Amino acid sequence: MMKDFVETMKLRGQAAENIYFSQRDRDLIEKIHRHPEVLEQHKPPQDMNRSGQPESLEH
Repeated sequence: MMKDFVETMKLRGQAAENIYFSQRDRDLIEKIHRHPEVLEQHKPPQDMNRSGQPESLEH
């Protein structure tokens, strides 16, 4: 019985976290759509790979 309660509370916490972050993501996506110039300001230099390392260090 107690195990079920603990599992339920754990799932409830995970659900609340998922809801929070999905709303935050939607808000950020909406802001990007309204102000696409923000993406231009935060583009990595062309000589960087996806992890932020210079291309020459990539193996």
